[in-house]
Amino acid sequence: MIEFKNKPDKLQPVIASDNRLTETFDSYAEDYDLSFNNNFIGRYQRQRVHELLAEQLTPSQFILDVGCGPGSDFAFYQKMNLSVEAIDVSKRMVQIARQRASALIYNIDIHQSSLERFDTDRRYDVIILNFGVINAMDYFDKSMLKLKRLLHADGRLIIIAMPPVHIFFILEAMLKLRLKQTWQRMVQKYAVLPNGLKVHYFTKQDFKKHFCIEKAENLGAFMPTPHQYQKRPFIRRYSQWAMHLEQTIKTMLPTAIGGDHVYYALRPVRHNE
Repeated sequence: MIEFKNKPDKLQPVIASDNRLTETFDSYAEDYDLSFNNNFIGRYQRQRVHELLAEQLTPSQFILDVGCGPGSDFAFYQKMNLSVEAIDVSKRMVQIARQRASALIYNIDIHQSSLERFDTDRRYDVIILNFGVINAMDYFDKSMLKLKRLLHADGRLIIIAMPPVHIFFILEAMLKLRLKQTWQRMVQKYAVLPNGLKVHYFTKQDFKKHFCIEKAENLGAFMPTPHQYQKRPFIRRYSQWAMHLEQTIKTMLPTAIGGDHVYYALRPVRHNE
């Protein structure tokens, strides 16, 4: 993670070990299905992502799934007849992902690795970073350059990222008078989790520095996060109505409004652009 020392004008980034990131997602692994895949909001968002991905993917493409987690998208990839390689920083996530691939009888190379440490001469037709994987990475520009190198010249990068603005986050933070937390996320575009993990938030302008944006669409602009849905009974009652509202007006919403996540379909900038 990035730690800051000395005065603000002398900030120097310090690369921390992958251990904190690994431990964080190891701790998520055991109840990931309960907390996300079997959660009403989580299922809705993943279904939306799969619908959008189906517009971009064609059979037999070679895919790199960065931050594959427990293999939640493997059945979808198999249905799309894709060749897949996958990485995740979490040892436990990789173990569960391998079990899932085996149960599907789906041949996927799955490696425990961060993007930074991932070393390969292969090039991919599509690279996918689903559900906030990019938000947990330090050194955004460096990560974007590496992803670009891993793509074919006409390849596509799909990123589902958490934005700085999410209506339900703001409402909850303001009700709890977490003004510093709100300022950090919306203005400084970061947050620090209780375990010290730093999370970064991105907008369309961040991705435009490195890629052309073919599509950007909110996922859950008027809906709570899966965690809020799980913990707050009154929010669960509201969510069904919010889902219908979002489905009605989703194409009219600018990404600046934000959502729990935003779906980006990106392609490398060509020399004549």
